Parts: sequence; structure tokens; C-alpha cells
Amino acid sequence: MNYLDRLQKNVQLSYIFNVLLFFRTTNAIWLIYLGFKGISLTQIGILESIFHITSFIFEVPTGAFADIFGKKISVLCGRIASIISGCLMIGCDSMWGFSLAFVFSGLAYTLNSGAGTSIVYDSLLQRSEQHRYTIIFGTMVALGEISQAVAVGLGGYLADISFVYAYIVTLVVDVLAILVIVDFTEPQIVKACEQRQSFIAHTKSSIKILLNTKTVLFLMIYFSIISATGTTVYFYCQKHFEAMNYSCTVIAIIFSMDSLLRAVCAKYAYKAEAKFEQTSIIVTLLMLIILGLLGLGSLNGFFAVICYYIISVADGIGYPIFSHYINSLIPAEQRATLLSLESTMFSISMIIIFSTIGFLSDITSIGLAFMMLAVFIGLVVMVVVYLICTKQDTA
Repeated sequence: MNYLDRLQKNVQLSYIFNVLLFFRTTNAIWLIYLGFKGISLTQIGILESIFHITSFIFEVPTGAFADIFGKKISVLCGRIASIISGCLMIGCDSMWGFSLAFVFSGLAYTLNSGAGTSIVYDSLLQRSEQHRYTIIFGTMVALGEISQAVAVGLGGYLADISFVYAYIVTLVVDVLAILVIVDFTEPQIVKACEQRQSFIAHTKSSIKILLNTKTVLFLMIYFSIISATGTTVYFYCQKHFEAMNYSCTVIAIIFSMDSLLRAVCAKYAYKAEAKFEQTSIIVTLLMLIILGLLGLGSLNGFFAVICYYIISVADGIGYPIFSHYINSLIPAEQRATLLSLESTMFSISMIIIFSTIGFLSDITSIGLAFMMLAVFIGLVVMVVVYLICTKQDTA
């Protein structure tokens, strides 16, 4: 098998890897699990902030590590860190122990965030097939969401028996993911200089590119805030639906259906990208999220679940489209680092949004906190939308 054929195989392996990466049987129950362990919503907000502070600290260094030493090594180390985090979640009972688990979880996230996407895009780039990225990435996300739907359903069932079983399954899946990573072929990016740049020099050049390319900068800020909102809603709805007297199994079914819905949206997102202008997509997704938040905060039962699904639709469509927008505008030599900078923005957004919602939920209610978030999104993100529409890139 020649080099270009191995790069094509990377795409097929990425489908399998994404299925395993998304197969998190703990995704819909970890917040409930921590509550079972005696951790309050405020403390859960702190733990999630620890995750994103870790991501903030290591995001750019791990992105530079992937660019300089290889994306394959980076994602491999990410799965090892994920295994350590899972073991700590099973074995710990204190806030300190869970904090350490979230540190390793954050490290696992950063090691994969830029590198995983870069392997796919750079493989396509070297085969002159980058125009297929939105379709391929949408399929990857769709398969991942279907995998998550199965995992969440299984996780809810296992959690009703024992939370530990759900974490054990996730550990086994991480080991299987490592076996897939070993078979990846590292895309050989031709650099202007044959010698490897230092971390500092590489990071400085990446930041300079980002600051000079306002389109990329504002798209990253927009999508980071939108993604952080969707992620926050996903996790706090575990407690929100529990307060509506839904069992772990029913909550798992709700989230499984959510994953299937996201899968369909991601699979056909390329059709929306081809049919509508960028500005129309950006504004429409924002309006859907605001509408969903307001409904989720003010309604109960079936109608609250429908409003949650509205947010999922916006999130599912936006993920592959914005990934293509951003990847198509950044150079291959700094791709993992620049995508890590995007993840850093996401981490900052999560630190602010997730911890604030946790605090507001403790002193008021999760529903009211969601409505306050809708107001915040409406005021802040519209400013970013304006900047995207009036951006001016510099050389």
C-alpha cells in the first residue's frame, strides 16, 4: 500500500476512531454520579472549570506538540490520559480526587482536540480532496453521535444497576481506540524550514496568523461560545430532567434520541452549507439556540425536551460547517496549534458559562439559569456576529 493509499485509509480509520471516541457510557450520568457521591452543583461547576482550566493551560502546548512531533502521538497520549481519568473517577470519593480526574480528562481532551481533526484534513489535503471535508467530517460526527446514542442508552441502564459499570465500559473502549490509533499514518507536511521550530516560535507564528486573519478569529469566538452553551445545556439537563422525576434510564433515552438527531444534522450539514450564505447560517443557528434556551427554562416535561432538541439541531448542523469554515482558512503547518487556540477559546467560554450556570442553579433554579443564559447569548454573540460580517483580514 503506497503513501496516498495509507492516507485514504486514515479517513476510514477516523470513522472507527470517532465511533470509539464518542462511545462514552458516562456522558449522560457523570453529573448524576457526582451528585450521588455528595458533590453539589456549585462543586460540579468548579470541577468542570478545573477541566477547562487544564484545557486552557495545555491546549496550545499540546497543539504545538502535535504539529511538531506528530498528530498520531498526540491522540495516543490523549487516550492514555483518558484511561487514567476514568480510573480516578471509579476509585475516588473526595473533591480532591475528582479534581485530579478532571485534570487528566482535560489533558486527554487537549491532546485530541486539534490533532484528531488535523489528521483527517491534512490527509485529504495531500490527496487534493479537501473539498470533500464537510461531507466526510459530517459523516464522522454522525457516526460518533450514533455511537454516543447507543453508549448513553447503555450507560443509563448500567447506572441504574451500578455507576461503576458505566465507567468500566468506557475504559475498555479507550483501550480499543488505542489499537486503532496505532494503525494511523502520519501525514507528512512539507515545511518551509526543514528543522523543527521550537514550541515558542511555532506558537508565536500561529498566534500572528490568527490575529491577522480576523475572519478565522471571529468565527472561532462565535463557535466557541455557541459550543460552550450547547455543552453546558447538555450536562445540566441531566439534573434538570432528573428534577422532573425522570429516571436514569429515561434520561438516557432522551440523550440517545438527542445523539441520533445530531447525527442526522451532522450528516446533512453540507447541504445547508451549500444552499445558504455564511451570514444566514450564523444568524439562524444563534436564533435557534436562544429560542431553545428560553423554552427549556420556562416549560416542563415533553415541551422542555423538544426545546432541548432545538438546541441540539443547531449544535449538530453547526459543528461540521464551522469546522470546514475554519480548516479551509488556516495553513497546514499550524493547523493543530490554531485548532487548539480555538479549543482554548471554548475552554474559556466553558469556565465562564458552566460555572456561572452552576452557581445560578444553586441559588435559583436550572430553568431560570437557562433563561439568563439566553439573554447573555443574545447580547454578547450578536456583537460577534456583527464583527464576522464586517471583518477585515490583513496580510
